[in-house]
Amino acid sequence: MRLSIQRLRWVLLTGALLLVGVLAAYIGYGRYRALQAYRQIIARSGASLTHDSNGVTYSQSVQGRKIFTVRAKTETSLGDGKWALHNAEMLLYNRTGDAADHIYGSEMEYDENQGIARAKGEVFMDLLPPQGLANGGRAATQPASASKSKAKAKVPAAAKAKPASEQVIHVRTSGLVYLRKLGVAATDQQVEFSYGGMQCTALGAEFNSGQSTLHLLAHVRMDGLAHGKPLHLTATRADVDRDANVANLINPIMTSEDRSAQMDVAVINLRKDGSIERVQGSNHVVLRSGTQQVTADRLDATLNPQSLPEAGRLSGNVVLVDTDPVRPMHGSSNVVDAVFNAQGAPTRVVGTGTVKLSMVDHRATPQGLARSMDGATIIAHFSPGRRKSSAQLTEMDATGSAHAGGESIAALAKGEVADRTKPQSVKNAQLWADSLRILFTTTTSGKAQPQRLYGTGHTRLQQDAPLGEQETSTGDTVEAAFGPARAGTLSAQPDAEALNITSAVQSGHVTIHDRAAAKAGSTEPGPVSTGFADRATYDASTHRLTLLGNAQLEGDNASLMAPTVTLDQNTQDADANGGVQATFENAPTTASQGSTAAPPGGSPAPLTHVLAASAHFEHAKQIGTFYGTDAHPARMWQNASQVQAAILRFDGVSRTFSARPVKPGTLLHAIFASNPTAPKPGHAAQAASIVRVASPKMDYNDLQREATFADGVTIDGTMGEVRGQHAVVFLAPANKPAATMPAASILHTQPDPLNGSIDRVIVYGSVQMEQPGRHGTGEQLLYTAATGNYVLTGTPTDPPHIVDAQQGSVTGATLLFGDAGSTIVVAGDSHMPKAKGGRVRTETHVIQGKQER
Repeated sequence: MRLSIQRLRWVLLTGALLLVGVLAAYIGYGRYRALQAYRQIIARSGASLTHDSNGVTYSQSVQGRKIFTVRAKTETSLGDGKWALHNAEMLLYNRTGDAADHIYGSEMEYDENQGIARAKGEVFMDLLPPQGLANGGRAATQPASASKSKAKAKVPAAAKAKPASEQVIHVRTSGLVYLRKLGVAATDQQVEFSYGGMQCTALGAEFNSGQSTLHLLAHVRMDGLAHGKPLHLTATRADVDRDANVANLINPIMTSEDRSAQMDVAVINLRKDGSIERVQGSNHVVLRSGTQQVTADRLDATLNPQSLPEAGRLSGNVVLVDTDPVRPMHGSSNVVDAVFNAQGAPTRVVGTGTVKLSMVDHRATPQGLARSMDGATIIAHFSPGRRKSSAQLTEMDATGSAHAGGESIAALAKGEVADRTKPQSVKNAQLWADSLRILFTTTTSGKAQPQRLYGTGHTRLQQDAPLGEQETSTGDTVEAAFGPARAGTLSAQPDAEALNITSAVQSGHVTIHDRAAAKAGSTEPGPVSTGFADRATYDASTHRLTLLGNAQLEGDNASLMAPTVTLDQNTQDADANGGVQATFENAPTTASQGSTAAPPGGSPAPLTHVLAASAHFEHAKQIGTFYGTDAHPARMWQNASQVQAAILRFDGVSRTFSARPVKPGTLLHAIFASNPTAPKPGHAAQAASIVRVASPKMDYNDLQREATFADGVTIDGTMGEVRGQHAVVFLAPANKPAATMPAASILHTQPDPLNGSIDRVIVYGSVQMEQPGRHGTGEQLLYTAATGNYVLTGTPTDPPHIVDAQQGSVTGATLLFGDAGSTIVVAGDSHMPKAKGGRVRTETHVIQGKQER
């Protein structure tokens, strides 16, 4: 978030320096000297009085050094100890004895008995400024000249004797009264000052010689130039304590071009040389610059001898408001502290006490991109800028429940073209941490731009995409880099600099919750998946999120573990590498609730497990592929059933599954196991069965519950050993929900060739069967698991044939039999192996003395 350095410096300096510096130092000091000198001349009734051709002269010397001289063209005794001096002037001398200050007026009257001196008409003073004003105060320099108001008045002839100087303070007033006993000189008339192009007026003034204080009583006003810029200042009252070097202003208001400052009370501390050392403002402090306004309860700033800020503090309900239509901003804090370098540029600004900063940047997009940062403390660091007394933001630190947020322009969909007439899609990112640190770089246009972000302690990153997708991750630390927004982004201004996160790394006990977008037309949120890892990285150029170290993903019905898991945030595709473990919950789920439906009888949902070297998942096609090698194949199992092959592929759209080796001629292996069942009315008990299949190719259709093997099949297990060209394993229907649940509400997440018991097996194509004591050949063999019976068929030219150790050689159109040792029945038509009718023929042969029938 870019900060205005010029405005920040003005907030802490200009309100103090320009507000009261010139008035307190220039006016207060000059007025003090003038009135003090005036009092010293008139109050000393015992001063020496001489007459010469130029008039009357009063002089006062101390230890041989002349202090002052008062001359009057003429004097007149008014009686009763009263004297009138005409065309009077006074010269004050410095320590070296040179004339320094000049005071003059048309008429003066002094009452020796009452100790009261009155100036009749106007009084003028030309005073040399102190060194601090001429140099340390950094006042503008101009050739000395009478003020405009003075030029309009008739200047006494004595004014010609004023000391020559390039810089003088001009003072003009009238109605001056001095009370010697009280040590107070006062006037209720207007007082005017001028110095270095500054013009000041006040209505009424009072000087207390005993307390060494000066009071400008009302309507204080100043106009002129300060640091080369127009300055206008008003106050209802100004008080100066010369001994304490303190000036107070009541209700001061300062304006300079588009900047202004005001407060109820301002207190200024001056150095001996007249430069400002400290400024304090209280109650309703308001600082404005252009579209920016800062309000606070108190202002406290210290300045160096060159009247440049050293440190400053705003405290009590500090609020920043910027109404700039392009970049409106709002900020708040309890306290803001700033430190400046020797050139008056800020080096460090600290906000404490629930600090909040927010802005909306309309440069990158018409609707604007919101940015924010808050924390218990926010620290901004600066380096010297390109111009003198300027600074460049280099770093911002937030601590104590720190938070930073920002919007960025979402990536365009594939084939999408930016349209200026439509609002652009916005992605929102929020980051929370115990502490945050942002490093800035300087652009070619001289602006501060975020470069890197670091978060430590309980970090939480949340990203919300336009279609409702949301990704939330937590971890111990986070690091992010920023860069320009994607090409093609629409900008409200040519110099817009929209930023996006280009990369991010989150480490330490990382947990990720990912919510997919809702389906079109649905009000329900999308499915949620959860991930865990030691470390997570994000690359914006590829839109890929990678989980590293004990990576784990969990969904409603599945989980995946691997050393590395990578997800494409555009396509939602994923890759897992380095030893993959996956688990699927096979019970059906309700579309509306996403909950697992228990199978009949309340038995737990079966789980399918997969082990592989790597895996790839295609979200749009709902395809998941697990990879191994022929030597170390991928393995899938559920209870005692399993499939092993170099490649295992799930297709969620077509509800199919396939298994393949890598090299031709290599075999995959599948095992189908059925648990024994208890007898039921109308059904006999079923024994446990197991079928092991070896084949180069396996394809499973979940809708038909068929597993097909081709290109050569070998089966062993309950069926004995059977060989053929092809085989189909038919599975009984999978676990179904309770009868009260509508069938239309059931969805399967993945095809499952292992969920359900064996219904029947068909092997065809040059079938050879081996069972204990029995060998058979034929074209097709049907095994029915429920009855444990077999049907062997052939062709008209090559009928089935069985050689049994007990029953001898049997040939017929259809051979029906059970396990080894069971009776072989010849029945049916050879072209209809499944027909139950047909003629049955029994043959008996004598083998080794035995009768065969």
